[in-house]
Amino acid sequence: MYYKLDSTFPRSGEDEAYYHFKDGLQFPGVKSWASGQPFQSVLPNPIVVPIAQIGPSDEPVIPCPFNDGNMCLTTPEIVTAMRSRGVDNIDVYPALLRDTATGAEFEYFALNIIGIMKVADLDESEWTNLDGEAKMDTIFEKLVVKEDEIRGIDIFRLYEDTGTILISERVKRALEHIPFLTFQPVTKPKV
Repeated sequence: MYYKLDSTFPRSGEDEAYYHFKDGLQFPGVKSWASGQPFQSVLPNPIVVPIAQIGPSDEPVIPCPFNDGNMCLTTPEIVTAMRSRGVDNIDVYPALLRDTATGAEFEYFALNIIGIMKVADLDESEWTNLDGEAKMDTIFEKLVVKEDEIRGIDIFRLYEDTGTILISERVKRALEHIPFLTFQPVTKPKV
C-alpha cells in the first residue's frame, strides 16, 4: 500500500489560532523544492523561515509537523522516523522556524525529496489539468497509483502532481504515531 502524506494544522484556543509558514524563500540555484532533483548550490545553515501566528490564543500554538508549501518543512522526529526505515532519497537541511512577533524558534528541517515517479493510474483516478496533459500540477479529486510500477521506493513525488508526496506502508507505520499527520491511501488493496 502507498499513501499520500500530508498534515493538518494544530489549532489552539477558541479562535483556533495556528502558524502560517512564510516559506517562499528564494535561494540561488534552487528553482523548486518539488523538482525531485538534488540541489547543486549551498543553502544557508540553518534556513530561517518566518512564521506568523494567525488568530489570538491563550494557549501555546505549535507549528504543524509537516508542511509542504514552497519548501517541505518537517520536524526532526519525522526525519528520524524516515531514516529508521532506511529512507535514503532525502536531502535534509537544518531549518529554524521563527515567530515574527515573539521571536520564538522551533528546530525543523527543510526536506528535499529526491525522485519523481509517473505512476498515477489515470483511468482509475479522477483528475483535472487545465493544460490537458496530466503532469506537474494535476488536481486529483481521487488518486489511484499503479503500485506495481513503484518498485519499492519508500518516498517520492508524483510526476502528475509534484505537490503530492507518496510514502510506502513501512514509512507510514514509522510516522503514524506523530500527531497531525494524515495518510490517504492511493493504491487498491490486494485481494
